[in-house]
Amino acid sequence: MANNRFVFAVFTKNMLCFCDNVYYVKGRVNACLYDLNFKKLYHISPTEIAFLDRIIGKCENELVLSSDEKEAFHQLQVLHLVHDASELNSGDIRSASAPAIKQAWIEVTQTCNLFCCHCYEDSAPVRHERMTMEDFHHCIDELEKERIPYIQFIGGEPLCLKSILKEMIDYTLNKFSKIEVFTNGTLISDEWARYFAANNIHVALSVYSYIPEMHDAVTRKQGSFLKTTSGIQRLKDHNVKYRVANVLMNGVELGKKNTDLFRLSPNKDVIRMSGRGNIGLLNEKLIRKKLIDLRTFEAPLKPNLVRQSFSFHQCFSTHLYVDANLNVYPCVMERRLCHGSLKNKPLREVLKQDIFTLNKDKVEECMRCEFRYCCFDCRPNSFSDNVFAKPWYCTYSPDQGIWLSPDDLINKILDRRY
Repeated sequence: MANNRFVFAVFTKNMLCFCDNVYYVKGRVNACLYDLNFKKLYHISPTEIAFLDRIIGKCENELVLSSDEKEAFHQLQVLHLVHDASELNSGDIRSASAPAIKQAWIEVTQTCNLFCCHCYEDSAPVRHERMTMEDFHHCIDELEKERIPYIQFIGGEPLCLKSILKEMIDYTLNKFSKIEVFTNGTLISDEWARYFAANNIHVALSVYSYIPEMHDAVTRKQGSFLKTTSGIQRLKDHNVKYRVANVLMNGVELGKKNTDLFRLSPNKDVIRMSGRGNIGLLNEKLIRKKLIDLRTFEAPLKPNLVRQSFSFHQCFSTHLYVDANLNVYPCVMERRLCHGSLKNKPLREVLKQDIFTLNKDKVEECMRCEFRYCCFDCRPNSFSDNVFAKPWYCTYSPDQGIWLSPDDLINKILDRRY
């Protein structure tokens, strides 16, 4: 009995530990405290790491602290990073439950009436692959079984399929919370706009500049800007829900806003190295926008994204892409990884856990970085076939614990063009 009472006393004795939702992530040299309560990130040095390692799990009255350590300890309490508790929270990252798949892209055709210089799909007028109706029905049935709420038709250019696309969309109605068609907009007629409006189909489009000549230079089709903006006008006239995105690339100026149909962003999305996206479409200004540097981590943390990143890839765990031949990939831009084919298996048996869990713990060098769970990761945006390569635009060296010169990295990247 005496022994039992002693054990009980030990386990109920308060000790210093991290507050709930505060995580302690070590790198090779430095570490970070992720405070998901106040959405703050604290970067800490080896000296501070040693201090934390010494006090966590100890009772306050057992610690002998110098005046500087007492001040540091007080700051940790003021910032609500540590407290007294009977149950130890060491700040270790814990496995999260698998997130649900929230979106699937369906490549219904590789044919496109344009030949955009950066196309991530490598689509073209001379590509003739398209998904058969039988395969399409099977794909939709599998996605519906898994209760995926949002699907997007992509190509190529889906509207090149004409009436076949309507048959496909008709089959999806009332099976998903949101249905969207990604189009270049050049083929949108009043008939299409009325059809989209009548069936609550959302539309996504790309416009590259307010300057017609600049947009046409990207699409390599003279007059495409006028056709696209006319298509957007038809969508607006028929009250179709639509959104417009743009890609930033070398030699393409946005120009001044001159329309109420859409707004282009000067800050995103920098061209990615996928499909026909290539280093020649980058320049110093764009690379500088893309860099991972100290400023990257000044923004408030996104708790849900951080928690997901503990155990899963931020995109691969929630998205799927089914190509025209029923191959299932984690992303529209990612061809180095494939879950498998829906030809002979149901979707649930095709999906691979190791693709879902490809987080920064498995990426070269990033696995030793203390920022790895709050650093957004676009795996397809790569210069090589190595799917585990560190992002080419990162300026931090976790092995040295220092930020490298952005200018040196930019010059190395630009040198690759020659």
